[in-house]
Amino acid sequence: MLHISVAQECGIIYVTTTGVSSGVAGTKSDPAGLLYGLSLVSASDTIVWLAYGTYNISNTLSIPDGATIEGGFDPVTWIKSNSTISTIARD
Repeated sequence: MLHISVAQECGIIYVTTTGVSSGVAGTKSDPAGLLYGLSLVSASDTIVWLAYGTYNISNTLSIPDGATIEGGFDPVTWIKSNSTISTIARD
């Protein structure tokens, strides 16, 4: 997949339940949606941080080789907590 511009910060792709699905995204200030965030994984950007919440998907989820997905992040501060959950749910 060809991307016009790369916006990731320190190899991390930021994802929220309401993130965008196109364009320059995946940053703290402009997070991507789950599927778009996974499409942004590259050799230099391999870590996907999920903000807490439920990510509903209808199709097969393809996780790129070498990707690390971590959840439980606050979408404002991007601080991880063990008391908040990121759930991927197939409907």
